[in-house]
Amino acid sequence: MRRYLWLPVLFVMLQLLVALAALVTVLDALGRLFNLVRVQLAAGAVGDVVLALRKDTFRELLGGDDLGHRRAEC
Repeated sequence: MRRYLWLPVLFVMLQLLVALAALVTVLDALGRLFNLVRVQLAAGAVGDVVLALRKDTFRELLGGDDLGHRRAEC
């Protein structure tokens, strides 16, 4: 009967190992999710800056000013 006293300890250790694996998996998933959000926000910010630069360049090429009015011709 004394032979099997280690079984409850082994069972508890196995439960702790499974819980640790689950925790690592959840933390990895959260890290990937936050990375996806960060990349999406950064891409949106860069896209907004590029769009603003393109609009400013287009306005300057057409000869307009910042207010959108046409220049008075002499």
